[in-house]
Order: sequence, then C-alpha cells, then structure tokens
Amino acid sequence: MTDAFQVLSDCPNCLIESAVVELMDPQIVTGVAVQASCRACGHQVECGEVQNVGRQIDDIVVAREMLSGWAQREGEEDLAMFCETNLCGVSVEDATNRLVTGQPIPSSFDVVAFLFPGMGGGGMTRSSNAEAVSTPSRTMLNEEESTGREATGEGHPSDPAKTVPRALAAVMMADGEIRRGERDFLDAVVAQLGLAPLGDDELRVWRPSELVRPDQPGEILRAMIELAYVDRQRDGSEWRVIREYGRYWRFPLADLEEMAAREDHRTAPAMRRLWRALKRLLFTEKTKGKRRTS
Repeated sequence: MTDAFQVLSDCPNCLIESAVVELMDPQIVTGVAVQASCRACGHQVECGEVQNVGRQIDDIVVAREMLSGWAQREGEEDLAMFCETNLCGVSVEDATNRLVTGQPIPSSFDVVAFLFPGMGGGGMTRSSNAEAVSTPSRTMLNEEESTGREATGEGHPSDPAKTVPRALAAVMMADGEIRRGERDFLDAVVAQLGLAPLGDDELRVWRPSELVRPDQPGEILRAMIELAYVDRQRDGSEWRVIREYGRYWRFPLADLEEMAAREDHRTAPAMRRLWRALKRLLFTEKTKGKRRTS
C-alpha cells in the first residue's frame, strides 16, 4: 500500500492551468513533488530541482505544434475541439497567441479530474464532500486507480448503445453514492432500450470522451437531469457532470440551464412552489402600481 498520489498544478513555463501532473510521495519527500511533468510543454521537476525547463514557445508555429502534439497524445485529432473542450472554450488562435505572449491559459482539467476518475492525469480519490476541492488548480488524484485504468485500455469510445446508460451512470455515481430511486430509474431506462443491465464495473463516472458522441444529445441530457432530480433536489456534483457532458457534446448551456430550471420547478416541494407564486404575484402587483403612478 502506497501513500503516493497525484495532483494537477499550473505550469510555470507555458502558463497553462492544471497542465502539470505532480507525483507526491510523503515516504520519499514531504511537501514537494517527487516528479512533476507538464503534459503540454514538457517542463519537468524532480524533488524540487528543475530537470527540463520545457519547450520555449517563441512563435505561433511552435505554439500550434505543441498544442497539436498534446491533443494527439490525449487522443484528440481535432485541435479546435481539444481547445474548446479542455481550454475553457479558448480558440486555437487565442491559445497560440497567449502561449507566445506569455499569458495564462485557463483549462478545465482540474474539473475533469475531479469529476471523472482515472482521467486528466490520474483517478481522483473520492471526497466525502463532492463539492470540496482545496484549491482550483490542484486536484488530488489517486495513482493506483490511474494505473489500473491505463492497464485496461479504457478511454476509447464504446458501443453507441451504451452511451445512454453509461451517461446516466455517470450522473448517478457523481457523488459516490447509489440511491434506490436512481438505480430504479437507470434500470428502467436500460430495460426500455432493450439492453442488458449494467454490470458493477460499469457503475462509475464515465468521461464524455469514453462514449460515442450522440447526434442529438438533448434527450439524453434531459434524462440525465431527470435522474439528478429523482430525490427531488439536484446534487452539485451531479449537475457538474451534466454540464460537462453538455459542454463536451456542444449543447447550448443556456438551454441546459433552462431544462434544469423547468425540472426544478416541476419537482419543487409544495411550499416552495407556493412561495414562488407569491413572489410572482407581488412582482405583478408592484409593476401595476408603477404603471398607475406613471
């Protein structure tokens, strides 16, 4: 049993957030990474000593080449898609300009590592509080789980028929807890699709890139939202999973928020619905009063 774990941190060379994977092992050294390597520019550190400062990015061509190589190593051939998905929507042109001019580049790798165990440099250890991350750019990762995932070759698109149940499983497992109502909902959907029940090894938080991207993701996202509201209140970690799927599948986030708002209203307790009605009434009466005095 090892106490070693991994964290994601910002790269001091290329300035991309959460691009560095740090291996921490308190049995070897405390407080600093045994090894740290930037997946983008190759910046490397061992026990606090810089071994490789990383690629020097002095023109647009070099910057684009570096990003393309990184995307391909992550299994994404479409550089524009890679930037949109992993660099918070930053375009290729903007990303390359930032690299050349030394401006920080945001990324969602810390979020991906938090939500999707086994990806983003390793698998995250579950926290009792799914919303709690110590700092935005440093996410704790479990080394053993990462190694196991790499050994099984996961990370490649699966059977298209599995997209729906596995996406739902991702929502159900977001907080690390299986509720009876959630499992019943999942089993009912799987039965309607004429598929075999998911095995225990499939009940995990699947990353969107592990599944075949649907042509029409709206209905799947709607089902994911309905699952999140099975207990009449969406959990924060479940919603983060749904938003990540929506973003990856290029579904308008404004539409996703509207779908969630409708479900929230539909499943709200009676007293909360009454309070909302009262607030609408008060707002209407105030508006009428202003019109009379104007």
